[in-house]
Amino acid sequence: MQIHIDDDIFREFEYMLKLHKRSGKPVLADTAEDLIRYALLTIANGSKRPDSWEREVTKRLGLIADHDTHDSYRGPSGRFGY
Repeated sequence: MQIHIDDDIFREFEYMLKLHKRSGKPVLADTAEDLIRYALLTIANGSKRPDSWEREVTKRLGLIADHDTHDSYRGPSGRFGY
């Protein structure tokens, strides 16, 4: 699957990664593409894991349905091991 990301949004992810690398903190991604994948994985895991920190992110984005099914744990996914 391919997703189109506007150039200005992509540049913002590049900028965030650049600042993160400068900070000296552990880097979550090597490239802007990896950082975008990590952000999307966080949202997907927030959908699957009701009691996780990712759920708070997903909820703040307004992506959690007001439905009992969305309160069930559905297991990890993704190459980051979550």
